[in-house]
Amino acid sequence: MTNFDKETIKAYSQRQLKNRWDAFKKEWKAWKKLKCRDTSLGWNPIKRTVDTPDDW
Repeated sequence: MTNFDKETIKAYSQRQLKNRWDAFKKEWKAWKKLKCRDTSLGWNPIKRTVDTPDDW
C-alpha cells in the first residue's frame, strides 16, 4: 500500500488518477484564460475575488 492510498483510504487505479488529472488540467487552463488573458476580468488577491472593469 502506498502513502497516497493510506492518506486517501482508497485505492485508485492509475487510469482513474490520470483521468482526474486531465480534467483538473483542462479546468485550470480555462480558469487561467478567463482570469488573465482573453477577457477584461482580473483577480483581486487581497479579497480573493474576480475584478471587473466599471463598463463590464
